[in-house]
Amino acid sequence: MSINIPDSAPRRLLEIDESIKFAGFTDRSGQKLVYEYRENLEPLLTEDELRKQSIIQAQIMNNLKNLCLKFGSPIFYLYYMKK
Repeated sequence: MSINIPDSAPRRLLEIDESIKFAGFTDRSGQKLVYEYRENLEPLLTEDELRKQSIIQAQIMNNLKNLCLKFGSPIFYLYYMKK
């Protein structure tokens, strides 16, 4: 299934709140479709780090979707990393 995301979508998300520094959309494999950083911002992640994180997030969302089919939708979803 192909989703057509307008090029203006990330800009519209950035306009919602000043605290949003990056907005982007990926496909199921984590490949960036459209994205944008806030102006005059130095990214905290390199392009390679961002690509890897996008892949991880895509996998998490696919796993959650598959689990929801078996167990039902969660009331909330909290994901965090422990050191």
